[in-house]
Amino acid sequence: MRRIILLKQSKAFTVLLLIFILSLVCMYVIQINLVVSTAYHISGYEKNVQRLFQETKILQVEHTGLRSFKTIEELASVLQFEKVTHVQYIQSGGAVVAKGDLK
Repeated sequence: MRRIILLKQSKAFTVLLLIFILSLVCMYVIQINLVVSTAYHISGYEKNVQRLFQETKILQVEHTGLRSFKTIEELASVLQFEKVTHVQYIQSGGAVVAKGDLK
């Protein structure tokens, strides 16, 4: 009788142990899947960072070119601006008005 009880307990322990081992294996597979998925996403993000870094360099060069003094002078001549040589400020009714002599 005692032997039957021990045998039943042994089978129950073996079944529980197998279930526990299978659950650990499933958790391991799930974790490996998450690690691989995260690594894939990180590599995609790194590619985007490199692309954006290159675009930033290009935009900085374009910005420098557009902000150059020569470009501003050319734009002023295209818009038919004229240089002011002597500026006088006139106060009229509390407001200040600028008057300049054109060259």
